[in-house]
Amino acid sequence: MPRILLLEDDLDTQANLRDILELDGYQVDAAGAMREAAEAADWGTYQAIIMDRHLVDGFADELLPKVRTLAPQAAVILVTGYPDLDSTISALRHGAVDYILKPVNVDALRASLARIADLAAAEQRARQAERLATIGQMIAAVSHEARNALQLTWANLEMLAEEVAGQDEPMRLVHRIFEIQDGLTTLLDDLRSSVAPLVIKPQRADLAATVRKAHDEVQAVAKQKSIRLREEFADDQGPRCDFDAFRIGQVFRNLFENSLAACPTPAVVSVRYESGEIDGRSAVRVTVRDNGPGLNDEQKLRIFEPFYTTKHKGTGLGMAIAKRIMEAHQGDISLGNGDAGGAEFVLTLPRSSH
Repeated sequence: MPRILLLEDDLDTQANLRDILELDGYQVDAAGAMREAAEAADWGTYQAIIMDRHLVDGFADELLPKVRTLAPQAAVILVTGYPDLDSTISALRHGAVDYILKPVNVDALRASLARIADLAAAEQRARQAERLATIGQMIAAVSHEARNALQLTWANLEMLAEEVAGQDEPMRLVHRIFEIQDGLTTLLDDLRSSVAPLVIKPQRADLAATVRKAHDEVQAVAKQKSIRLREEFADDQGPRCDFDAFRIGQVFRNLFENSLAACPTPAVVSVRYESGEIDGRSAVRVTVRDNGPGLNDEQKLRIFEPFYTTKHKGTGLGMAIAKRIMEAHQGDISLGNGDAGGAEFVLTLPRSSH
């Protein structure tokens, strides 16, 4: 929930604005003076600060530098009953992003807050892209050297396996090292996929066939657990669309692997195909639901966040990569409501890539 600090010494205006903002879903802290807010406010948590130009302990021109120091991440909106150009220019020079006249037009305030939220989201995406670019360069170098080392280790392990063939305990240890090698290779592949430029090659195909193939691949490597696939086709149009079969298979393999890890055996995954829309375009909507315990509040909030995982051996990259793949297809993946129990995801792919 976004937090806003409201600095307004007129108690009626303060109360009215607070009620409106809280109804809009904001968490609002209010103060009538700068010194009151300086003592009580948690400045580092605010997305925006709405500030009367003339408070009891000073004008905005004097107070804005302190506000910007205390909350450099927050956007400041000034409200005032004095519409003069000099004051507007001064406020902007001191770091305000908007200037609204009293009586406050609520729609104008909402529009300003929406612009602030959009800008904050864009800045976050830019920072994330910059971090990923830096990480990507490091990973490319480390991955290259690590793969060379893994290949050398693999060759030596194969020779060792020949030497100890027929000896149960040494062979058990060798197979254990092979498993660890597989895990390291998977980790390297996940890291590279999370930051590398994503190139897709969409072709018209049956989405259901790709889903079944992903299920079969996950079942083939499952050791003592099984996963059952149940399919439902909601209309006659069918799930044919344009997609990169390898990449979309990667998305469904990740979903099935998560279900296999979270559900009692046998894991049961229900997949429902139906027609839908995305951005005004005809699409295939796929709902994937399992019979596991579902997601807690933290998991729902962070499920698509890179490196977030609740698995003992997980990298936390699977769902982040799945989201990148869906977005590269101009599609979407999101959490379903899960009313029937279990974890539920809704995937939407446009029928045509053009």
